[in-house]
Amino acid sequence: MKRNLLFLVVFFVGTIAIIAHPHLQKSIDVKIGDVETKLSFYTSPANPEHVKNAEVGKFSTGFARLSLAGNLTVGGTAIPAGDYTVGAIRNGEKDWTMVLLPGKLGYNDTPDVSKVIKLKSEFSSSEGTAGHVDYNISPGHGAMTGRAVLVWRYGSLYLAGALSDAE
Repeated sequence: MKRNLLFLVVFFVGTIAIIAHPHLQKSIDVKIGDVETKLSFYTSPANPEHVKNAEVGKFSTGFARLSLAGNLTVGGTAIPAGDYTVGAIRNGEKDWTMVLLPGKLGYNDTPDVSKVIKLKSEFSSSEGTAGHVDYNISPGHGAMTGRAVLVWRYGSLYLAGALSDAE
C-alpha cells in the first residue's frame, strides 16, 4: 500500500512539473535577402548559474539550429549554405560573441571552437528578462540597426548576432 501511494505521489508531482515547465519546440522561417533561413529550438527554463559558470573562451549552446538554403556574407565573413548549431563564446564578464558551428552538435559532443563562424555581436544585460531560453530573427536596433539579427535571450542576457549587413 505504501509503495502504491509513493508511486502515485511521484507520478502526480512529476506530471505537475512537466506541465509547469513545458519544453516547446519552435521554429522560425525568415528570408534574409534571397536566402531562406530556418531557426529551430526548444524552450527551457533559464538557468543563471549556467551563465555564471561559463568559462571564458569556451563554446556554450542552447542547441538551437540555423539552416541556410543559400550563402550569406556579413561584413566580409562568408556563411556558407548549410546547417549550424547556434552558440556563444564568453570573452569576459559582460562580453559575449554569438557564433555558428557548422553541423549539428549532439548533447555530449565537444565542439571544435576553431571551426566556429563569429558573428558581429551585441551583448546586453539590460534588455529585460526572459524566464525561458528564447531565440528570434528580427531587425536589429542600436548598433545593429538596419541588420537582420539572430537574437538569443537567456534570463537577463541578450545577445544579438548580425546575419546581414546594414542596409
